[in-house]
Amino acid sequence: MTKKNKKILILSIVLAVVIFNPISLFSIFFGMATWSNTHPDKGENVKSVSWLPKEATDICFYETYSFTAFEFNISEQGFMDWAKKWKIKKNVEPVGIMRYTQFTLPQPKSSSDPTGEKYKEYQSKIKIRIKNGLYYRTPPRPNGGGTYVGYDLDTGRAYYQSSPR
Repeated sequence: MTKKNKKILILSIVLAVVIFNPISLFSIFFGMATWSNTHPDKGENVKSVSWLPKEATDICFYETYSFTAFEFNISEQGFMDWAKKWKIKKNVEPVGIMRYTQFTLPQPKSSSDPTGEKYKEYQSKIKIRIKNGLYYRTPPRPNGGGTYVGYDLDTGRAYYQSSPR
């Protein structure tokens, strides 16, 4: 084996150990997740996005590694076509879904809200309650993660929220 081939072999082994080392892989994953959480992809009143049906309008979204939420206007049939991968059912009681606004609106400080009215108003803006609609939720996970999909039949607005936790 020539010196050049030895150097290439040693360099290849070192690179393989560094790249495929579990600690290195975890560090890369953790770094990417942290970067995503501090650099959200967000938008309000967007006309269209590539990841929703063409019929979707007035799109609002907030997406990071650990929290994704979006909402949009669409017909009931358009929603059902888009949501066919989930077992959508008519809700029999009001259901709640966290909205994209959970991370875009400032949370009121308790010291400036002694009656709790500002906090109640804030809660009403970050969580939608669908009384007459269609709904799906993944089975509850021990870590709190999951997917929620809903459609408000009265307003024609669809909601989606997920967390991998």
